[in-house]
Amino acid sequence: DGTADAYVFPRPGMYLWDTCAGEALLRAMGGDLTDRFGNHIRYSPEPSAHSVSNGLIAATSEALHKHLVPKVGVMDALMKLPPPLV
Repeated sequence: DGTADAYVFPRPGMYLWDTCAGEALLRAMGGDLTDRFGNHIRYSPEPSAHSVSNGLIAATSEALHKHLVPKVGVMDALMKLPPPLV
């Protein structure tokens, strides 16, 4: 509905062409877009580098982005927990 302030995609499956325009818009508005570890995405002409293999975090403000980066690490840890016994 257009009210989201952040988008988290914590796994591989994105490509540079999926992120470059959105990152330009976010950064122009004061936001940020990085991989899930907080590293800025490097746009390279090399074919082997076309994948965003570490997922991504996009947020409408740098403060929100910095808040989300460590939370994604917690999501990774929770996903590795064994399923609950029923």
